Amino acid sequence: TAEATVDTATLTFTPDNWDDPQTVTVTGVNDDDLDGHKDYQVGLSSEILKVLSAGTSWVDRTSESSIPYLFKGVSYGNGTFVAVSAEGKIYTSSDGSSWSVSQNSDSNGLNGVSYGNDIFVAVGDQGVIVTSSNGTSWERNDDSGTDYTLKGITFGNGIFVAVGDSGAIYISSDGDDEWRRETSPSYNTLNDVSFGDGTFVAVGNEGKIYTSSDGTDWVASTSTSTSDTLNGVSYGSGSFVAVGSYGTILTSSDGGASWENRQDNEVTSSDLNGVSYGSGSFVAVGYEESIITSPDGANWTSIHSTSSGGYRKYFGVTYANNTFVAVGYEGNEGVILTSSNAVLT
Repeated sequence: TAEATVDTATLTFTPDNWDDPQTVTVTGVNDDDLDGHKDYQVGLSSEILKVLSAGTSWVDRTSESSIPYLFKGVSYGNGTFVAVSAEGKIYTSSDGSSWSVSQNSDSNGLNGVSYGNDIFVAVGDQGVIVTSSNGTSWERNDDSGTDYTLKGITFGNGIFVAVGDSGAIYISSDGDDEWRRETSPSYNTLNDVSFGDGTFVAVGNEGKIYTSSDGTDWVASTSTSTSDTLNGVSYGSGSFVAVGSYGTILTSSDGGASWENRQDNEVTSSDLNGVSYGSGSFVAVGYEESIITSPDGANWTSIHSTSSGGYRKYFGVTYANNTFVAVGYEGNEGVILTSSNAVLT
């Protein structure tokens, strides 16, 4: 108007910046009217059509990063997301959007990564274990004492627990000292392990589930109600959720002692490989671009991510800083997706 101007007429909020402050600058206009001081009001209006929680709307970061490696796992710690690949390559990001390659001289494939005691620990093929204090520079630990492929790792109760082929279970107090193999209750391959509410839960082939309070003594869960391979497990909101082949979903609210089958083929029948909890929701990912969410682990909804035709395979997902990050691959190219809280106007 004649009294003042604003430097922008509209404000745009996206899934990436919806909670970032935006500034409107108002500048008074010195006109020729002898009308003295005039008050000037700036009004803002917006119609909120929908508020989306993290896990609902996904942004494809693949083209931004252009990474030719097959991601198998992702974790977060010390302000950094870390993704590991089947070629031994490791990438990091502060926000899940832009990724940089880290220095890792070991070429063995990596399958999982975790953070605790101020250190990242990644595990993989032929018993490889690599560690980093910052996610950028990595060193191989030659003290795992195993050639078994290690599939998953977690941190809890002051220790790292890694699991893998032939029922392998290894623990370490800081991830950098000598790793000790624990007596396993099974020779079935264990694919993942998680910690929650004072309990470690490991899942594997033929629907096997084992629990431990200290990482040393393990007990088999007897009521798993499935013989399908279980690939991932996570804890949140008082429950463990395990996912696996053919859309298998199991939940436990008693520390992994007993499990209920939540499989719903109308939601997905694709293999599910990873699961995580955050922002009040579980998110599970898998083959054929499968991304499903649930507020309680029992009732699930299929989410359609940015699509490339259904050929993508997602293997890992984690939550931190109000953001889910999912990783996987399509063909010979790594895939990264993010999902944050979003306001649609």
